[in-house]
Amino acid sequence: EWTQPPFSGALVDGKIWGRGAIDMKGHVVMGMMTMLMVKRYNIPLKRKLMLLVLADEESGGDHGARFMAAKHKGVFKGYRYVLNEGGLGTDGVAIEGSKIFNIEWAEKGILWLKLSTSGESGHGARPPSEYALLNMVEFLHAVKEMETDLTIVPEMETFLYQMGTAYSMPASFFMKRNNNPLLRPLILPQLQANRYLVAMSSNTRSFTALHTDEEEGINVIANKAYAKLDIRLLPGVDPDAYLARVQELAHQYGVEIEVVNKMAANSSPMDTEFFKVLGTVSMENVPGSVVTPLITPGGTDNAYLRPLGLDCYGLTPILLTGEELGSTHSSNEYLSLDNLKLGTKVMFETVVGMN
Repeated sequence: EWTQPPFSGALVDGKIWGRGAIDMKGHVVMGMMTMLMVKRYNIPLKRKLMLLVLADEESGGDHGARFMAAKHKGVFKGYRYVLNEGGLGTDGVAIEGSKIFNIEWAEKGILWLKLSTSGESGHGARPPSEYALLNMVEFLHAVKEMETDLTIVPEMETFLYQMGTAYSMPASFFMKRNNNPLLRPLILPQLQANRYLVAMSSNTRSFTALHTDEEEGINVIANKAYAKLDIRLLPGVDPDAYLARVQELAHQYGVEIEVVNKMAANSSPMDTEFFKVLGTVSMENVPGSVVTPLITPGGTDNAYLRPLGLDCYGLTPILLTGEELGSTHSSNEYLSLDNLKLGTKVMFETVVGMN
């Protein structure tokens, strides 16, 4: 489906094409260029400065950040702040005409589960009343129906307030007063209309795999079924308590659960010098833009670094249209040259501002 080879990094039409151009090779290049410019211009540093490039973030960090935090804590001695992925700038995505830099300061908890169940095998023309795949499908449906309400957690209130500065009336009035229990019901339609806002205000449950051992024979009922479940939990939700709820459902359908990854939500303070400098530099480079503190629906390596006492923030300081944002993790992912230059400039000026 790629118009350019996915690992070519081809520069065509003012765009750098390739898998990971946005997430997150572009961010790495911005960091590399920042280090080079600090050296070339002999920027006087009053703080230690390190570029740390790690693999394996998508798979849980066992060979990356989690490994470094567990086995090489000394690497981080003398450091205070981390600038990582997790937030992006958007151009007209949430609100038409808006330019918003979303700085990640909090992220949801993770519960990654592998599921399996066994049952009677048989002929597709004579199905038993219960069998493995049927039980698995019914269990997944029960998980989907566990909860449907949206919740505005305290970590999201400031985000919505800042979003209110980008909305027009009357939405801006309600967004800026999102902590008023009488007005909250009027905000929910705005949240429900945007899948990113839904993810930020609910415990999401995504089914990422479903299969049996049978590769042939449509008329064969397999005796085993497997699935994968990606759960992301809001701040304040105990992963162990939530897992217990899922296990109670699993027991009803004869489903076994293997926990692959489990981590509570975590955050960094918003009132630090680094957050202020990063936000100020971003807005100075794009007049009329707004900075919002973001609780990211996904997870980043920041989750492993915050327990070390580091204040961690996520921003790839670029402005993506809806089309560009949609290309992330997809075919035809690309990063424009203009965005690469903008991101490098913001990152470099932030380092200068901190020194």
